Amino acid sequence: MSKLGYKTHRIYVKFQNFNETTVNHFAEFLRHKKEVFALAIMNGKWDFAVFTGTKNINELRNTWNQILFNYKDKIKNYNFCVYEPIHFFTREFYLNKNKEINEITYGGNELIDYDDTDIKIIEEFMKNVRKPYTEIAKKLNISTDTVIRRVKNLEKKKIICGYNLVLDYEKVGFTE
Repeated sequence: MSKLGYKTHRIYVKFQNFNETTVNHFAEFLRHKKEVFALAIMNGKWDFAVFTGTKNINELRNTWNQILFNYKDKIKNYNFCVYEPIHFFTREFYLNKNKEINEITYGGNELIDYDDTDIKIIEEFMKNVRKPYTEIAKKLNISTDTVIRRVKNLEKKKIICGYNLVLDYEKVGFTE
């Protein structure tokens, strides 16, 4: 995201009197915020992790002020984190075939040229990374070849850095 000019943050929130109604209302509230690109419901110290991408600190402050305006009396505690280096491991790493570590750094990267069509393709992939190129092309009213070429270019520029494997650790023998 930093190559597109975004700064990424995580906001952890703990609610007072947390219940299903609060979960649904908060999730629905954040679903319409363009700065929020992911939301995780958690158990334990935090109830939510809100992942934001903003062009500047004012956008982050505005989103946070909107959260406070609507939920201040319900929030028990919160914490902000800058989303800095994240280490992703290739599938081969887990299979003991290759010990290569792919590091993706959020922040400090050189900006890459992109346009609205690139952003629209990324937005479609964010909804469903397995969505066929033909469906994306039809929705965006461009050719399938254009989608394929642009996705390959976004991968080459490291804007699309991979398609993550998400494991259910308990199913592979690890416990919390």
